[in-house]
Amino acid sequence: VETYAERMPSLQASLAGRNALILHNHGLVSLGHSAYEVLLRTANIRKACYIQVLAGQSRDLRFIDSGLMPSFEQELRQGAAVDHLWPAVLRKLERLDPTFRD
Repeated sequence: VETYAERMPSLQASLAGRNALILHNHGLVSLGHSAYEVLLRTANIRKACYIQVLAGQSRDLRFIDSGLMPSFEQELRQGAAVDHLWPAVLRKLERLDPTFRD
């Protein structure tokens, strides 16, 4: 992500042990133990941002019941929302460059 060594400490401090960081006017930095985990996290953040943009500053929003939040978070972490993405990415890689598995 960062090619200038003197800027790396600032980026690390901004992450502060988190797995994602939205950079103002530069996009998203997403970290994970595997490409699948990064893809899952990135897809979830993009969906959340899209929903936020659609919602705007509407005063008619209905908030999710706090009792549902733990199960919702668990579903996101398990990948239930985007399980179909990883196989699709692998199929695309196979089409573009079948040697990627070598």
